[in-house]
Amino acid sequence: MLGVPIYDEDVFIQAGALYIPRTVSDGQTTTTFNFIEIPLQVRIWLTKHIVFGAGGYYAQGLGSASVTSKSMTRLLSDLLDFGKIEAGKFSIEKAPIRVEEALAAATETMNLRAVERGVELVVRADRHLPEIFGDKDRIVQVLWNLIGNAIKFAPENSEVVITALAETGVVTFSVSDSGPGIEKENLPCVFDRFWQAEKSATKGTGLGLAIAKGIVEAHGGRIWVESTPGVKTTFSFTAPALSGN
Repeated sequence: MLGVPIYDEDVFIQAGALYIPRTVSDGQTTTTFNFIEIPLQVRIWLTKHIVFGAGGYYAQGLGSASVTSKSMTRLLSDLLDFGKIEAGKFSIEKAPIRVEEALAAATETMNLRAVERGVELVVRADRHLPEIFGDKDRIVQVLWNLIGNAIKFAPENSEVVITALAETGVVTFSVSDSGPGIEKENLPCVFDRFWQAEKSATKGTGLGLAIAKGIVEAHGGRIWVESTPGVKTTFSFTAPALSGN
């Protein structure tokens, strides 16, 4: 009988968040990550090809193994980012970024998830926005996280509104939803590692907002949240405008 390994995701995340920052500090990041990640990629490839010709119980078991492997790979990526941020070794590659392109990349990726949840993504951006100076992939990663959280909490048949506004020296991005919101006493904890809203039926790694904060601060920006429970929650962050725009 095929045995499908099972792991406790919460234990995996918390252990990794404690261990990986130490391996980063010791210069062992690549070795540690590859030691775990490469076998997972092999496992994903094997299950993908075996499932194609399997049926019944075996197909179900192999399918679960594939999903679990992909989930662990995603968790490892989050843990590696978090470890670098905690160890003070997180780096970004800066270049001019067109805000419209970053918004398009983020919303196109998240649109299917929004449709599945019965939520509409609405983008409202200033005309003639200046370019920003930063790492496009990382800015999009922050937008993915904020948009994904908003979709998770937004009621069916509602909107998630993404805005980009030009302000003095920066572009301010905001993501708003009309979900249950965050109680005032919890607002200072939102960007802490492992913090998750109790009202969420879908749990994540608990590291997404901590990583988003690290990415924004690496760009010299700031990130914050405003929430009126039962009315509206808005996450915002700034990114530096390119000088001369």
